[in-house]
Amino acid sequence: MSANNVTGPKWKKVKIDKTPRTTAKNDDITTPKQALESYIVSKFASLLPAAKTLAEHLTREFVKLRTKKRQQDAIIVKLEKGDFVPTSARIDVPLHAMARVKESAAHKALVDEMNNNVKAF
Repeated sequence: MSANNVTGPKWKKVKIDKTPRTTAKNDDITTPKQALESYIVSKFASLLPAAKTLAEHLTREFVKLRTKKRQQDAIIVKLEKGDFVPTSARIDVPLHAMARVKESAAHKALVDEMNNNVKAF
Protein backbone atom coordinates (compact mmCIF):
# COMPACT_ATOMS: atom_id res chain seq x y z
CA MET A 1 0.00 0.00 0.00
CA SER A 2 1.59 3.30 -1.07
CA ALA A 3 1.04 6.75 0.38
CA ASN A 4 -0.47 8.03 -2.86
CA ASN A 5 -2.95 5.24 -3.54
CA VAL A 6 -5.08 3.43 -1.02
CA THR A 7 -6.66 0.35 -2.49
CA GLY A 8 -9.92 -1.15 -1.48
CA PRO A 9 -11.79 -3.34 -3.87
CA LYS A 10 -9.86 -3.86 -7.13
CA TRP A 11 -12.00 -1.41 -9.11
CA LYS A 12 -11.72 1.48 -6.64
CA LYS A 13 -8.66 3.60 -5.90
CA VAL A 14 -8.64 6.63 -3.67
CA LYS A 15 -6.02 9.25 -4.32
CA ILE A 16 -4.83 11.26 -1.33
CA ASP A 17 -4.46 14.91 -2.19
CA LYS A 18 -1.21 16.30 -0.81
CA THR A 19 -1.75 19.89 -1.93
CA PRO A 20 -1.32 22.37 0.90
CA ARG A 21 -4.39 23.94 2.39
CA THR A 22 -4.80 27.61 1.80
CA THR A 23 -5.48 29.73 4.84
CA ALA A 24 -5.19 33.40 5.56
CA LYS A 25 -2.08 34.62 7.26
CA ASN A 26 -2.49 35.74 10.86
CA ASP A 27 -1.65 39.30 9.78
CA ASP A 28 -4.61 39.31 7.37
CA ILE A 29 -7.14 38.26 10.03
CA THR A 30 -8.53 41.30 11.81
CA THR A 31 -12.11 40.29 12.61
CA PRO A 32 -13.79 37.18 14.02
CA LYS A 33 -15.59 36.73 10.70
CA GLN A 34 -12.28 36.58 8.84
CA ALA A 35 -10.98 34.07 11.38
CA LEU A 36 -14.06 31.94 10.75
CA GLU A 37 -13.60 32.14 6.98
CA SER A 38 -9.98 31.02 7.35
CA TYR A 39 -11.02 28.15 9.62
CA ILE A 40 -13.72 27.01 7.21
CA VAL A 41 -11.33 27.06 4.26
CA SER A 42 -8.73 25.04 6.15
CA LYS A 43 -11.14 22.44 7.54
CA PHE A 44 -13.16 21.83 4.40
CA ALA A 45 -10.36 22.10 1.81
CA SER A 46 -10.00 18.35 1.34
CA LEU A 47 -13.69 17.66 0.75
CA LEU A 48 -15.25 17.05 -2.64
CA PRO A 49 -16.50 20.30 -4.23
CA ALA A 50 -20.21 19.57 -3.64
CA ALA A 51 -19.66 18.50 -0.03
CA LYS A 52 -17.31 21.44 0.53
CA THR A 53 -19.88 23.94 -0.74
CA LEU A 54 -22.63 22.40 1.38
CA ALA A 55 -20.44 22.29 4.50
CA GLU A 56 -19.36 25.92 4.06
CA HIS A 57 -22.97 27.05 3.53
CA LEU A 58 -24.29 25.17 6.56
CA THR A 59 -21.43 26.40 8.74
CA ARG A 60 -22.08 30.02 7.76
CA GLU A 61 -25.82 29.63 8.45
CA PHE A 62 -25.03 28.05 11.82
CA VAL A 63 -22.74 30.96 12.72
CA LYS A 64 -25.43 33.48 11.71
CA LEU A 65 -27.99 31.75 13.93
CA ARG A 66 -25.55 31.49 16.87
CA THR A 67 -24.72 35.20 16.50
CA LYS A 68 -28.41 36.14 16.55
CA LYS A 69 -28.97 33.94 19.61
CA ARG A 70 -26.02 35.52 21.43
CA GLN A 71 -27.31 39.01 20.62
CA GLN A 72 -30.83 38.11 21.80
CA ASP A 73 -29.44 36.63 25.03
CA ALA A 74 -27.50 39.85 25.65
CA ILE A 75 -30.65 41.91 25.06
CA ILE A 76 -32.68 39.71 27.43
CA VAL A 77 -30.05 40.07 30.17
CA LYS A 78 -30.04 43.84 29.68
CA LEU A 79 -33.85 44.04 29.77
CA GLU A 80 -34.04 41.94 32.95
CA LYS A 81 -32.07 44.54 34.90
CA GLY A 82 -34.32 46.59 37.16
CA ASP A 83 -32.76 49.95 36.33
CA PHE A 84 -32.98 49.59 32.53
CA VAL A 85 -34.92 52.33 30.74
CA PRO A 86 -35.16 51.87 26.98
CA THR A 87 -34.52 54.88 24.77
CA SER A 88 -37.91 54.32 23.14
CA ALA A 89 -39.56 55.19 26.47
CA ARG A 90 -39.27 58.87 25.67
CA ILE A 91 -42.90 59.04 24.65
CA ASP A 92 -44.72 62.24 23.85
CA VAL A 93 -48.32 61.43 23.04
CA PRO A 94 -50.48 64.48 22.47
CA LEU A 95 -54.24 64.03 22.72
CA HIS A 96 -55.79 65.89 19.82
CA ALA A 97 -59.26 67.26 20.26
CA MET A 98 -61.35 70.28 19.46
CA ALA A 99 -60.70 73.45 21.46
CA ARG A 100 -64.03 73.15 23.29
CA VAL A 101 -63.22 69.60 24.39
CA LYS A 102 -59.69 70.55 25.53
CA GLU A 103 -61.15 73.12 27.91
CA SER A 104 -63.32 70.56 29.70
CA ALA A 105 -62.30 69.08 33.04
CA ALA A 106 -62.77 65.52 31.78
CA HIS A 107 -60.20 66.06 28.99
CA LYS A 108 -57.68 67.56 31.40
CA ALA A 109 -58.16 64.58 33.74
CA LEU A 110 -57.58 62.17 30.84
CA VAL A 111 -54.40 64.02 29.80
CA ASP A 112 -53.06 63.92 33.37
CA GLU A 113 -53.91 60.22 33.72
CA MET A 114 -52.22 59.43 30.40
CA ASN A 115 -49.08 61.34 31.35
CA ASN A 116 -48.92 59.50 34.68
CA ASN A 117 -49.34 56.15 32.91
CA VAL A 118 -46.57 56.98 30.45
CA LYS A 119 -44.22 58.02 33.27
CA ALA A 120 -45.07 54.87 35.23
CA PHE A 121 -44.30 52.74 32.18
